[in-house]
This record gives sequence, C-alpha cells and structure tokens, in this order.
Amino acid sequence: MSGWIAVGLRPGLAVVAIGLAGGWLAGCTPAPAGLHDDIPKQVYCLRGLWDVFSTGLDSLAAEMRERGLTAESLSGPLWPELAERIEKASREQSLNGDLVLVGHSFGAEHALLLAYRLQEQGISVGLMVLIDATTPPPIPSNVARCVHLYIPSPLASLAPDVFPGRPVELAEGNDRTQLVNWVVTPAEFGPVNHFNLESNPVVHQIVIDETLAIQARHAPGTAARPRP
Repeated sequence: MSGWIAVGLRPGLAVVAIGLAGGWLAGCTPAPAGLHDDIPKQVYCLRGLWDVFSTGLDSLAAEMRERGLTAESLSGPLWPELAERIEKASREQSLNGDLVLVGHSFGAEHALLLAYRLQEQGISVGLMVLIDATTPPPIPSNVARCVHLYIPSPLASLAPDVFPGRPVELAEGNDRTQLVNWVVTPAEFGPVNHFNLESNPVVHQIVIDETLAIQARHAPGTAARPRP
C-alpha cells in the first residue's frame, strides 16, 4: 500500500507530491540534528529536508573523519547557529584550515545562505560542494571553488524556482570563484536520483578528493583526484 506526501518546496510556490511506500517515513529515524560541540571543524555537511533524505551526508562526514579530516554533518536549518560558531572561531583565529561546505538539496541552499552570511564578516570558503541543489541563490565571491553535482531535469527548466536539476551561477560581479557544474550521469555515478545522490560512493570520493586538493596547497605531495 502506498501513500503520498505533499512536500512544500518553498513558501508561496507550488508543491510537489512525492510517492512514498506506506509506513516508510514513519519508520525512519531522522539523523541527529544540532551542532555536536563547539570545536571548529574544517568540513560541514548540511542535510536537506527533514533530515530524512540526506542521511548519506552523515556517512560522508564519518568517512572524512576516518581520513583524518575534521567533519560534521548537521541539519541545514541550523546554518545561522553554525555561522555564529564560525564567526567566533574566526575572531579567535582558531578556524581549522580552509572552510569546506557541503549541502544536499535544500541543504545546498542553506550552505549558500551561510556563505553569504560569512561574506559579510570577511570570511572565505575554500570549497563548496553542492549536491543537486534546490533553488540555490548565485554563488558569492567569498567562495574560492564551487562544485555542483546535479541531475539534469526538464522540470528545472519549466519551474526553476521549484525543482532541482539545473546549473548554478555566479553572483553578479563575481570573477573570483572557480565554478564547476558537474552533470551526473548513470555511466559515471550509476543509478541515482535526487533522494539518494548524497549517499553515492562516487559523490563521496569526489568530496573527499576535492577537500584533499585544498589541503595539498599547504602540504605538497597530497594525492587528489584530477578535477574537471
């Protein structure tokens, strides 16, 4: 038996009905929401809607910690609280390396809102990885490099303010950010969709390699995946 859940994509805009197996959502336990501690991290992964559809970011953060990177996965709507933590660390000169922001779906939009907030404080973002961003604003100039992994969708062209599936753009006057819009294909990533892309092992490896590439600037010889 199947049920349908109406998911509001943005206040005042259309909603899309997403078919879900009956009882599946009720049986899901959302990933822990909230900042784990006050220790600054290098990598922050911002989950999407309800913390249910982006739990692959939790495993990504765990994989990064196993590689010796400081990483945390948290609920996207907590970005203002995270901004305060990063601003405090900046004032205290205790930021942990080049800042890396990762966001999936609505979490990608929250990552960008965070970047804009940090821009007001003169804080740069070394790397931003967006995973099939939903209604993202343009990329601000305090982001050094932005990689957007997205699944093209005809719905994005029909209603770009509602559906994911289109490239992101630089903010007007931004000539600083190195922008890569990376089209996700089955040949490279396997069978994926918007709701499981953040769990994809190829995506995880790209995020890890991109982060290691930033570290390589400070530690010559660090291996990193060739970047497009």
